[in-house]
Amino acid sequence: ARFYDAVTYANAFYGEPRRRLLGWQTDRGRVFLREGLPTQVLRRQQRGMVPAYEVWRYFERGGRYYLFVDRTNLGTYYLIRSNDPREMRERRWQDILTPAGVREVVAFLGRELVYP
Repeated sequence: ARFYDAVTYANAFYGEPRRRLLGWQTDRGRVFLREGLPTQVLRRQQRGMVPAYEVWRYFERGGRYYLFVDRTNLGTYYLIRSNDPREMRERRWQDILTPAGVREVVAFLGRELVYP
């Protein structure tokens, strides 16, 4: 029952109607279903060349973080960076986020963000 409640929550908060995806089918929904609510969130709206993004941080999950970016400016967030070895990494994540966005994320995560 708890899992299905989480699916309902993911569908309500992480769905992407433009792509016709339910919340559990999105990157944020998938991470939420596996990890639960993050301990800390940094959420930024688009500013100039810096796209909208969210950083989810989990202190109790071994210090995991997940960086989601809205690359389309339509509310479609893609996971582009994480220290979770189960997740793929976007090689060009710094270009996508822009130098200003990278500085904000590094300030938020501190030393946890390791450059490849």
